[in-house]
Amino acid sequence: MVMDKGFYHSERGYWQVNDYHAPVVPEDYQLPDSVDEDGNTVPGGWVTPDRPHHFTDDYPEGTVEVPLKPNANCEWDAGAETWVDVPVTFERLQVAYQAEALIEIGAQINGTQFKTNEQSLQRLRELMDVFDMGLVEAEGRTYSTEAGDTLTFTTREQVEAVYSAAILYRSFVLERSAQIQQLDPIPDPSQDELWDQSQTLPDILNSEAVAS
Repeated sequence: MVMDKGFYHSERGYWQVNDYHAPVVPEDYQLPDSVDEDGNTVPGGWVTPDRPHHFTDDYPEGTVEVPLKPNANCEWDAGAETWVDVPVTFERLQVAYQAEALIEIGAQINGTQFKTNEQSLQRLRELMDVFDMGLVEAEGRTYSTEAGDTLTFTTREQVEAVYSAAILYRSFVLERSAQIQQLDPIPDPSQDELWDQSQTLPDILNSEAVAS
């Protein structure tokens, strides 16, 4: 019978054999009867042949067959003879990387997706300077976002409103990143629920909306 099999050794760990073929176990057979020197019939004895070599014979001593590993985040408990889940751990640096990715993506501001990285903020600051210098005509300044949206600013106040919303979002992301990094254990930072601006982090964690 062909199937997949799992094996475990305390030093080697777990491995899986696909299309596993069980060892061939030869059947016992009986020798033919013989006649002794007195002419008596001697029944033939039974012989148990040696089993042919099987690749599992080369496995280290102490190897045991185990159920197939259900997922990557578990380990074999030899005492209980079962797989037990192991919590996935995340590092503070992973949280920081996620925060930077969110800042790069940006936020929805007045229905338009704005990046909130430093380069985008600098462009808004420069545009406010242009308005302050009186260099903007009545028709304003028109820009195209990376998402393909066309925006026209006709007043400095319009630019300032977008800029304020952008830095508030950026500030929120950095603050939430610092809060998440203080948790033990640190949850998967890629979970969108952790970065919900409408809730505090304790409320999010208490709601069990995220996996630890």
